[in-house]
Amino acid sequence: MYDESHDQGTTLQEENPAFGEDLAREETGILEALEGLAQATDRLVDEVKDGARNRESAWRTTLAEGLDGVVDQVEHRLNRETHSLEDKLRGQIEEVLGRELEGIRENLSSPREEGELPQLLEQQQSALQETLAQSWRESLQEALDERLQQLSSRLEEQWSKALDESLEQLPSRLEEQWNKALDERLQQLSSRLEEQWDKALDGRLQQLSSRWSENLEEILRRELNDQASQLQEQTNESWESIESKLHENLSSQNTEMQSKIQSSQDALEEQVDHIQKGLHDWQEEAARRVSSVEDETNALKQMGEQLKKSFEEMTDFFEEEKKRVAAEQDRQRKEDARKLNNAGVSAYHAGEHETARELFEKAISKDYQFSQAFNNLGLAFTELGRHDDAQAAFESALELDPELGATYNNLGYALFLQENYEAAIEMYKEAVGHECDVSAAWTNLGNAQHKLGHTEKAVEAWRQALEADPSNERAASYLEQVTAGLGAPDTDPA
Repeated sequence: MYDESHDQGTTLQEENPAFGEDLAREETGILEALEGLAQATDRLVDEVKDGARNRESAWRTTLAEGLDGVVDQVEHRLNRETHSLEDKLRGQIEEVLGRELEGIRENLSSPREEGELPQLLEQQQSALQETLAQSWRESLQEALDERLQQLSSRLEEQWSKALDESLEQLPSRLEEQWNKALDERLQQLSSRLEEQWDKALDGRLQQLSSRWSENLEEILRRELNDQASQLQEQTNESWESIESKLHENLSSQNTEMQSKIQSSQDALEEQVDHIQKGLHDWQEEAARRVSSVEDETNALKQMGEQLKKSFEEMTDFFEEEKKRVAAEQDRQRKEDARKLNNAGVSAYHAGEHETARELFEKAISKDYQFSQAFNNLGLAFTELGRHDDAQAAFESALELDPELGATYNNLGYALFLQENYEAAIEMYKEAVGHECDVSAAWTNLGNAQHKLGHTEKAVEAWRQALEADPSNERAASYLEQVTAGLGAPDTDPA
């Protein structure tokens, strides 16, 4: 499509200089757009450089703050170590002082002359204070010097290591951030430029196609009018020239002039015929070219309509195929759910209730609208003693299919086991109304009424159970015990 439009544009350029000027202006616009792209790229590079410098400055600031924090921690630790050393030295001083005082006490215990004791105490105290002070100062100074030297070497070592690691990582991190930002920006500019280029090219080609047809028709009409005007002017000029010559030489050369007039008329007629023939050929060529342009335009329209039709047919085909695949997947999913449900039923009847629960849940995961699987899951939960879960499963089954009569009886069973007898009675009544396993539902209804102390209603329900199924031994046993006054029967749900 684009190649054909380009060839038509070349043809128009040869016949219509104004169209060539349009192409030149369009080419100039493209160059200006490319120049704008280059400027935008330069600005992007400057922005990325500024961002890199800002990140480097922020990184250096962060590093300096981190190192200041390290220095503060070192000073804090140094103060803590100093206080610890002071406490240790204080303890040592007190220990030495205790030993010296003990020696003084021993000396005091020996007999002394009068006046000698105070002098001896003063000498001992002065000597002791001077010894302790000197020892404390020397020990403290030595410990402090050693600790400061260790901390200084460790701090210098950590500072150098951290600075070296940071300086090694800085170029690679800056280069990665630079390349990443530049790649993202260039990719955005490339995609935007490509979209704008395609959009502008499509619009320009459509404009050129329409303008080409209009310009061709206008050119043909203008050239035909110009040729006709020139032919008329030439004819008028020829006739005027002939008439003037005839009038000038009529008197002297009448005969000769007549022959010349005749020859001139013949030549003029021949010229007129030649011109008319050329004009006719030109008209035919112009008509042929217009017809060719119309044929190409119609062919393009037909091609576009055919492509549109093909696209619509392809879209319809894909939609139908998509629906068919979805329907097939839905059918397969329901078939898998049915198989899992049947396997769960087999496991349930085999007494493997936990396995049955897992299979019923898998069936539901395949088909969330499978009401019977929800009902069966409730039965498995009931056998496992999970009555709340069983109630939720039965309720879900009834939401999907309110006509599942057996599910009402099963839900009443779950409520009965939770001692919610009134709600169980409502469910049993629903089961009776749906005429599903009526005898068992009447029996369970009588059991729930009996639990609430409604003996008459319980008896009536058991009688209804026997009417529905005279072989219902459980209902017959309950009814016999109550009517014979043998005490309250041990009612369990059927």
